[in-house]
Amino acid sequence: MTDAALCAAARHGDKRAIARLVSAFEDPRPQAAPRRAAILAALADRPIGRVVGLTGAPGVGKSTLVGALAGALLTAGERNVGVVAVDPSSPLTGGALLGDRTRVRFAGDDPRLYFRSQASGAIAGLPSNRSGYSSRSVS
Repeated sequence: MTDAALCAAARHGDKRAIARLVSAFEDPRPQAAPRRAAILAALADRPIGRVVGLTGAPGVGKSTLVGALAGALLTAGERNVGVVAVDPSSPLTGGALLGDRTRVRFAGDDPRLYFRSQASGAIAGLPSNRSGYSSRSVS
């Protein structure tokens, strides 16, 4: 599937297409930069919605807050909510890739919700010392 087709499918809520597009931003190689730029350009004709970033020390309630926030946005009528969890707390693994999904409480089967866990070094352009969540309401 081409990136243009992935963008079109993602706009219609196809979670596999969204996952493949997000994966393009996990590729840190310099030769992947033009693809990321092309994807962003293909998506630029739509408003980006709201972006919320949460960060804090372990145990302060980030997972609880992001679950409540995502649920509240969906209950308030948001069409779609995407959450990207980044956790660099483990020096061995680079983050709790599966732990975030078990700590965050929301209706995981809601088709309007997209949740992705990533190690801190997985996102091109994101400094590896960042931790937290980013939630975007997609129009």
